[in-house]
Amino acid sequence: MEKLFTAYREQQKGKYRRRQVESPPIPQEVAKTSEDHDTDAVGSAQNHPYDCAFRVSDMGWCLVLTSTVMIILLAHYATSLQSVTRTGTRKPTSRTFEWDSWIDAATKGSLQRNALKFKFPRAPHLRVAAESWPPHVEVFSEGGQPTIKGPMSNLLIALSKSLNFTYSIVQGDGYWGAPQANGSWNGMIGLLLTKKADIGLGPFGISPARFEVLDFTVPVLSQNIYALVSRPKPESEVWGFLSPFTWYVWVSLLISSLLIAAVSTASARALEADVPTAFFNHLLISYQIFMGQGVSIMPKSLSLRLTMLLWLVFVFIVTRSYSGSMTSLLAAKTITIKYDSIRDILDDPNMKIVMESATVLTDHLQKAKAGVFKDLSDGMKTRGTFAKAEDMQNLAYKYIPGGRHAVILEASSCDQIYSDSFRRTGQCDFYKAKEPLLGLYYSLVVPKGSPLLRLLSTRVQALQEHGMYNRWTLLETPYVTGCSRLPTKIRETQPYEILELWAVFLVTGCGLVLACIALACERMSTYLRRTDDEPTKSSSPI
Repeated sequence: MEKLFTAYREQQKGKYRRRQVESPPIPQEVAKTSEDHDTDAVGSAQNHPYDCAFRVSDMGWCLVLTSTVMIILLAHYATSLQSVTRTGTRKPTSRTFEWDSWIDAATKGSLQRNALKFKFPRAPHLRVAAESWPPHVEVFSEGGQPTIKGPMSNLLIALSKSLNFTYSIVQGDGYWGAPQANGSWNGMIGLLLTKKADIGLGPFGISPARFEVLDFTVPVLSQNIYALVSRPKPESEVWGFLSPFTWYVWVSLLISSLLIAAVSTASARALEADVPTAFFNHLLISYQIFMGQGVSIMPKSLSLRLTMLLWLVFVFIVTRSYSGSMTSLLAAKTITIKYDSIRDILDDPNMKIVMESATVLTDHLQKAKAGVFKDLSDGMKTRGTFAKAEDMQNLAYKYIPGGRHAVILEASSCDQIYSDSFRRTGQCDFYKAKEPLLGLYYSLVVPKGSPLLRLLSTRVQALQEHGMYNRWTLLETPYVTGCSRLPTKIRETQPYEILELWAVFLVTGCGLVLACIALACERMSTYLRRTDDEPTKSSSPI
C-alpha cells in the first residue's frame, strides 16, 4: 500500500513540473510586486495550489480504502452473528479445528499471561452437555436438534463469542451425575468421562467426589438447598381469649386471688364484726372486684381497706392489659408455621419427601452416619421419591398444594416456582423453609486436564464481577418478590363466625354444667338433711 502511495505522489509531482515548464514567463512587474510580499505568505513549491490538490486527493484515497476495509469487517461480523441461533446453539462452519488442532491452540492460549485476550484463530466445534434445570437452563428440540435457553445459554453464547468456537448440545440420561456401584458415572458427568462431551454446562454443584474426576471453573453461583412445602393458611385461634397471658400468668392470678381472700378473711375475723368471716365469701368478693362488679360490704379496719385497695390497683392493671391485647388478637388471624426446617418435616411421619436424584446431596446422604442427613437418608427409603431435575417443578405443582409433600429444591428453583405461581394465580401457595439444608457452589466442568479450564474461568469470573449472571436469573423470576415474605398475622375485617369462638361458648357451657351439678348436689344434701330430721321430730314427746 505504501508503494502505491509513493508512486502516485511521484506521478503528481511530475505533472506539476511539466506544467511549470510549459507555462509562459511571468511579467517583471508582477514578479517585482511578488518580491515585495513576505516569502512565507507566498510559500514555497510545497505550498503550491497544485500540491494542495494532491494532498486532498491523497486523503480521499485513504478514506475510500478505510471504508472498504470496514465494510468487509462488518460483513464478516454479521456472518458470524447469523451462525448463532436465537436459542443459543452456535452452528458449526466448514472452518473448524480437529481435536488435536484446537487442543494445541487452547493449550497455548491458557499459557498466556492474560487469557482473556486469547481467541481461537479458527472456530473449533465443541460438544456441550446440558440438561433442563429451570430457571438456569431449559433444553428443548428445535428442528430435530436439542437447543437451550435461559441464563446458562446466555453465558455459553458469551463464552463462544469471546473464545470464537461453535458448539452443539449433547444430552444424556437426564441426570447431572453420580458414582455408580461399578465405579462409573451416570448423567452428564458420564458423558464427559467417556469423551462424548467437551464442556459440562450444568451448573454442577462442587463436591469432593466430583472434584476427583473433573475440573471445575470459577463458580457461577452459590445457593442453599431448602424444603418447599404448602403455604399455611390463616387460622382463627379458638382459644384466643387465653392468648394475652401465658399459662403461668393465669396460674399466678388464681394464686393471688386465693391469697387476697385468705388475708382479708384473717383480717375480718380478727378486727371486723359486721363483715362476713367465711373464706368463701371473701373469695367471692375478690372475684367480684376482678370482674369489675360492686362490693356490698364496707370494711372499717385499716388493714382490710389496704388489702382491698391493693387488690383494686392490681386488677385495674391486669384487666386493661388483657382487654388491649384481646382487641388486637380478635382483629388479626394468626398463620402457624409447621414446617420451617428439614427436622420439622422428618418429625411428621405423614409428610412425604421428593428429591432430585444423582446430585451432590444424594451422594452426601449415602455417606452420612449421624445427624439430620442420616435421618433424611433413612426417611427417603421409607417415604421418599427421587426424580430428574427437569421433572422437579411439575412434581412440586402436583403434590405440594395437598399439604402432605415436601420437595427439596435449590433457592433459585423455589424462586422460579414462586414467580410462576404468582403470575398465573395471583396467590402464594408455596412456602420455603427458613432453615437451609445444605449450601453449594455451582460451576461449569471440563475433563480433567483440559486446557479450556483457564480460558473459561477467566471469562466466567469477568461476567460474575459485573453481576451479569445474577441479572439474567432475576429476569427469569420477575414476580418472586410477591411471595418472598410470609406474614405471621393477617388483619381481616370480616365478622367472626361461631366456629371461630366456640371455645368461649364451651367455657360457658362447662360453667352451666358445673352449676347444674352443684344445684343437684345441694338439692340432694337438703333432701338428706330433711330425711334425717323427720325421725327426730316423730320420736319427740308430744
